[in-house]
Amino acid sequence: MKKYKKPAWVTMGYRSYQEYLDSDFWKAIRKSVLKRDDHKCRICGCAATEVHHRNYKPATMNGRSLKGLWSICRGCHQGKH
Repeated sequence: MKKYKKPAWVTMGYRSYQEYLDSDFWKAIRKSVLKRDDHKCRICGCAATEVHHRNYKPATMNGRSLKGLWSICRGCHQGKH
């Protein structure tokens, strides 16, 4: 039987995913990822306005741990979900 692992936002103390997305912490991470990717979608190359979690490992501001996050346009993001 596969053991359930809590999402990173739960282990970080947020009560809901929306609370995590509304946090100053996430806003700073999001800004860093968009800047790193030059505000371009990592899938299609058009203008990115969103950030997609490729995994939910805890993100930090050091560049290495942001690799699980991609800048992405709304259309590609909707296609991922």
